[in-house]
Amino acid sequence: MNSYADKTVVERIVGVSLSEQPKLIEAIMAGLPYRALLDLQAIFQIPNSEIGKALLITPSTMGRRKARGYLRADESDRVIRLARVLDLAVSMMNGNEQSAVMWMLAPRDIFNGESPLMRSGTEIGTRDVEDLIGRIRNGVFS
Repeated sequence: MNSYADKTVVERIVGVSLSEQPKLIEAIMAGLPYRALLDLQAIFQIPNSEIGKALLITPSTMGRRKARGYLRADESDRVIRLARVLDLAVSMMNGNEQSAVMWMLAPRDIFNGESPLMRSGTEIGTRDVEDLIGRIRNGVFS
């Protein structure tokens, strides 16, 4: 079994590998525990309000989810999507999670001053971030 440090962000937050698609979909549809959102927040070391903004979850909704203990399927999907993008950034940074987090938090001119974290709030924005990571990894800077 892999140690905690050897696991991807997705595995640490959800307990399921990205390669286990049926289990991952099942976890999303059932709704992740609210703890998954807090775990992601802790990795980014940002306030509750910031992780909520990145996940498009309002403070009042976050309060309701905390009380209920679970996220809805669409919210769970966004948590996993953001964790997956962070995993891509970690890979880009040769396994250095702290560098990847710093990269995700820094405003980028290519995103009109928005950070990759905030750009990842939507599926289309996530594709922008994934595309940028791919270009950086392949040395394409145009």
